[in-house]
Amino acid sequence: MDSLDLKYAKSVLVRLINKKDAKKSDLFDIVRSHQVLDNLLNALERDNYLEIKENERGPKRYSISLTSKGIAVANQLQRANDIASGKSIPKATLCIDIPEGLHEDILRILKIDRKNSDEKDFVLDAVKKEIERWKREHPGHP
Repeated sequence: MDSLDLKYAKSVLVRLINKKDAKKSDLFDIVRSHQVLDNLLNALERDNYLEIKENERGPKRYSISLTSKGIAVANQLQRANDIASGKSIPKATLCIDIPEGLHEDILRILKIDRKNSDEKDFVLDAVKKEIERWKREHPGHP
């Protein structure tokens, strides 16, 4: 079994994205049990998602950081979380190429006569207004 299948694994990786050298205490709001957290961190380290280093000075403390594999996985998990929560919509869903020859079919389905530019402009304006509304509701996204 891959360590990503363990409870809290994905949440821990996403939390570590923005922290260069996290401490175990940074993760206690996700995993409250010391034993469960230790087992999870050891499994994630074993599968090369993160690296745990013991600090050389002072009391026994650990520094936890993502490996390149962990960063790649965590970024994808964060992206999936953003999409699921509506914070981001992949460009592929916003921008599509209409294959040659389908323009007329689309206008016919929408019951818009190509000659009647008022209807065509009306539809385009409605689409633009909807895009602007979405942008206002989701600031910071394209």
